Amino acid sequence: MTVVTAVIDNQLRYARTDAEVSSLILAALAEQHDWATLFYVWDRPCRESDDGSLHEYPGNQLRLDADPDSGWGALNYVNTADDSEPPGVWNSLNPAPPLDAPTIWFDPGTPTAFPASAVLPIDAIHDAVAEFCRTGRRPACLQWQGARWS
Repeated sequence: MTVVTAVIDNQLRYARTDAEVSSLILAALAEQHDWATLFYVWDRPCRESDDGSLHEYPGNQLRLDADPDSGWGALNYVNTADDSEPPGVWNSLNPAPPLDAPTIWFDPGTPTAFPASAVLPIDAIHDAVAEFCRTGRRPACLQWQGARWS
């Protein structure tokens, strides 16, 4: 059985059914968060211990941040272990980025923003996250650009 793990506001949340996955995606996109949301798809729940002795995650991750009030967001995909696709790091790509797009944060704590070319309408972000949750792979429903490892 596949388990989707989302780290929303630094809390692990799990989904096993389509309805639960839809709820996780909605939770990530419907309101502003202080931290980027991370999604993982694996054969078991991701987990970690408070003392750092346990840290179990798969080798690929989808990171998103969105500004629901403006209707924009951005994605970052990392693959370090899935042999079915090449390893690497990618950001979403908007071939015609909006001139007035808001700043979408890759990591608000540093602060590091996504490039403007990564900013997409929130509906496209939703569709890509839903695809990732079904496949566990970099979503093919949108274009990607190389990104640096941050």
